[in-house]
Amino acid sequence: MLLPPYPEDGYPDEGWPKPPSISIRENVPIPGSDGLHVDLLEPRNASGPLPALIWLHGGGWRWGNRRVAMERLFPLVEAGFLCIPTDYRLSDRAQFPAQLDDVKRVLQWAARGPKGLKLDPTRIAVFGGSAGGHLGLLAALSMPCEIVGCVAAFAPSDFSTMDDFPATVTSALEHRSPDSCEGRLLGGALDQRAELARIASPISHVRRDAPPILLFHGDCDAVVPVGQSRQLARALRDAGADVTYHEIPGGGHSAEGFPPHWIQTVKSWLQQQTAPKDQPPDP
Repeated sequence: MLLPPYPEDGYPDEGWPKPPSISIRENVPIPGSDGLHVDLLEPRNASGPLPALIWLHGGGWRWGNRRVAMERLFPLVEAGFLCIPTDYRLSDRAQFPAQLDDVKRVLQWAARGPKGLKLDPTRIAVFGGSAGGHLGLLAALSMPCEIVGCVAAFAPSDFSTMDDFPATVTSALEHRSPDSCEGRLLGGALDQRAELARIASPISHVRRDAPPILLFHGDCDAVVPVGQSRQLARALRDAGADVTYHEIPGGGHSAEGFPPHWIQTVKSWLQQQTAPKDQPPDP
């Protein structure tokens, strides 16, 4: 998707100006894709090669674009990451697994070390929220070696339990009808797409040798129930995988009520996972 230039002062409804220490290369096409583009956010005057972070936006697989919540990446770019916000086909255009195919295509492109990028193809991680976190988890759990770490915030992990909210939380959405976000993604009601729903659930792909995974979820999330991250963290631990789970008391969806330092936690964890093997991460 071609997007207009990112405003220097940020979008009017968000108010996140781009720090002067960051440069943006916009609308970079992904070869061999059907109109797939990414942006490249990098520290000015960086010498490289840099660890890469693929950003996957939320929006129920049906809304948004790669610049949704992109401001979360600014402190990560300033810390030395080459951040790559990417689009994927939305559900009004294509059904699953098209979205995952797009994410994998971008990861494979990055892993080839595209000419002209200050990118270390051996140090690629993914970060996504909600629907983007779901796609990041699927990629991390289904690709052989391209990903060294995955951060997923308030992400669905098991479509069969998306209505299992705590008694203290009233669901803001329904998840099983053909017109639900999940139904539009899968092409029908979840009961009629049970096998595809299983395949589209990250928990179905848990494995011992999964890359390290960092999960965040608020216990008052009324869109994606907190049990989604709880059960995924438990399944990963039971499988012997490397998982870290942060549950935010009082936290809602889209990081509502999250402490301001949560992105610093993401940064520190990503620095650990992407540190070159011959040197420790920055303190």
